[in-house]
Parts: sequence; structure tokens; C-alpha cells
Amino acid sequence: MATLFPVPISKPFDPSTLKIEVRNTTVSALCEMLKNDFIDLQPDFQRHADLWNKKEKSCLIESIILGIPLPSFYFYKDEKAKRWVVIDGLQRLCSLRDFMVEKKMKLEGLELLADTHEGLMFEDFSFYDQVEMVMRTVTLNIIMGDSLQEAKYTIFQRINSKGTPLQPAEIRNALFHGKSMDLVKKLAQSECFKEATLNGVSEKRLLHFDFVARFIAFYLQGYEAYQNIRQLRKGSKMANDTTMDIYIGNALETLNGVDDEKVFVELEAVFYRSLTLCHALLDNQVFSNPRRDNRREKISITLFEATMCAVANLTKAEANLMIERKDTFRRHYEELFYNERFLRALSNGTNQYVSVKTRFECLASIVIKTLNDTDK
Repeated sequence: MATLFPVPISKPFDPSTLKIEVRNTTVSALCEMLKNDFIDLQPDFQRHADLWNKKEKSCLIESIILGIPLPSFYFYKDEKAKRWVVIDGLQRLCSLRDFMVEKKMKLEGLELLADTHEGLMFEDFSFYDQVEMVMRTVTLNIIMGDSLQEAKYTIFQRINSKGTPLQPAEIRNALFHGKSMDLVKKLAQSECFKEATLNGVSEKRLLHFDFVARFIAFYLQGYEAYQNIRQLRKGSKMANDTTMDIYIGNALETLNGVDDEKVFVELEAVFYRSLTLCHALLDNQVFSNPRRDNRREKISITLFEATMCAVANLTKAEANLMIERKDTFRRHYEELFYNERFLRALSNGTNQYVSVKTRFECLASIVIKTLNDTDK
């Protein structure tokens, strides 16, 4: 496969390159940042703002009144957007916003101060008590924007491990603001993508973003480059399961640095062209394991990336020939699912290089066989 973007050679992760700044500040400073929209409370990976009910929010304010220390907040410093992205502490920040910034919340369901503070709003407190509240100290942990990509991935995963862990696409969407993620969003939310995948890709947890990002990474870098990253990371102290994330992140980061708009236009055209061709060739079996009883199987992200890349560089004449020989291609496609090695590459250790290589080579081979097949 032709490689448009080379994967840069880098050394295994050095923990000393991790940049986290710890700051002690006040509730007042946090409120000022919220008031001026300096803190992003609704990054796309945070899909559940304002989950706390009024009682839970009120109990947080009660803790502040009583001087009980709040848990640390975690932010990612987005240098390009000139904002902080909240990683951990979203519900607490929403509570502060509602009570102290927008001043629209009444205290309800208090546990210790019900007799004296139930039903009060921020403006009902004396100036002295207001100052006492907003001068409480809080600790902020800020992940700096120039920390190594691998380090940022692991931090995002670990911080969120106590709740619902962030999915890779959610983390990427937090880390890679700019032209690359704008393109991913556009393609993933397009009607063409929805129609070609038979509306079979869930938008929950940004899974549809993951489909698009993986195609972009493999199309731009080539699957062979994936092995280079795995080899480089053998000495890394980070979790091995982030290799695919680093590979995809490299493509997005590189794409952000591209100034030529033609690259984005061409990439969009290749994506739509490949989608349309795959759908035309496979109909209701597209990106899935064909079933003898003709029931729809779940759309497979590993089939998606390999099938899309297998047809992405075809000429217009070759694409037309593939459609003419649609039945031949489908026969070869269905035969793949009797190949145990191919099936394992779709379901077992899918991020291992041998699995990636197997499925890409198998899909590419049946495209070549179809084009060379004289039996129409």
C-alpha cells in the first residue's frame, strides 16, 4: 500500500516527558473561568453533563460551606483552542456553575445544614458567607498540551477508570482539535456513511468517529507502518493496548499540520468513493460476515478499514470493472469467511500486527483476483 504520511521514528516513552502542572487555586477562580467560558464543559467525549440531580449538587455546595476539601479536578490544556478541557470533575463544575455563576439553583435535600440552609440561593447568603465559600481552596491537575501523545492517552484512560472508561474515539476527540477531527466528524456524520453502513454503526461513545479515523490512518500511513510503532513501543512502560491509538493519533496529528486544502478535499473524495463502491459491491453484506440465512451481522470495524483500503486506490475504470464483476467479488468475499486464519484476524487479537496484515492482504487479494478474473 502506498504511504502518504510516514510514521516518525521515536524512542519508547520516557516518563520524564510527561507534563502535569498542579495548581492550588480558589473556588472563586474556577467560577471566573466558568463565567468566561474558559473551561470547556461539553467536549464531545463528555456526553453526560448535568447528570447530578439537585440533591447531589446541593450536597457538594454543602461540603464547600462546611469547608470539606473537594476532590482534585483534572483538565487538559488545549493550546490551540486556548481553553481547558475538563477530564474529571464535570459534575462538580456544573454544580458550581449553577449555584455560584448562573445563581439559578436552590439548595435542596441537604444532610447536615437542612435546618438553616434549605432552599437558599447564593444571593441569600451574607457577603461574608459568600466570600468564605468562594475562597475555599481547590487543587487542579493540568495536563499540558505538549505532553507526548502516548502519555496523554494513558492519563485520560487512568483518570476515567473509576467511572465509565473513555473509548479511544472519545479520547482522540479531546486531544486532536483542528482540521483532522473536523474532517472525521464531517465524514462520520454524513448521510453517505450512514447509508453505506446501513445505519449499523452506533453513534454512542463516538464509535462512528472511530470507524472514520481508522480508515484515515491506514489509508494515509499504510498498514505496514503499524508494525513500526509496535516495534518501537516494545520498551515502552505504557499499556500495550494503546498502540492502535498512537498509530491513529499520529495520522490525525500529522494531518493537522497540513496546509494544503487539496489534501482534505481529496481525502474526503476517496472516503465517499470507497464507501459507495463497497456498498454497491456487497449490498446488505457490506462490512459484515455474510450469513447463510441472510440475517444481518453487526458491522465490523476491522472489515470496514480493510475493505475500504482495498478499494481506495482503484481507478475509475477499475471501479467500474469491479461493479461489472460484482458477483465474482462477492463469491471471493464469502469464501474468505471459510478461512480460519482470516476469521481469527477479525476477532482475536485484532490489534496485533499479524491480524492487521492478514485482513488487509486478504481483502486486497480478492480485489486483485476479481480484476484479473476472466470468468464474468
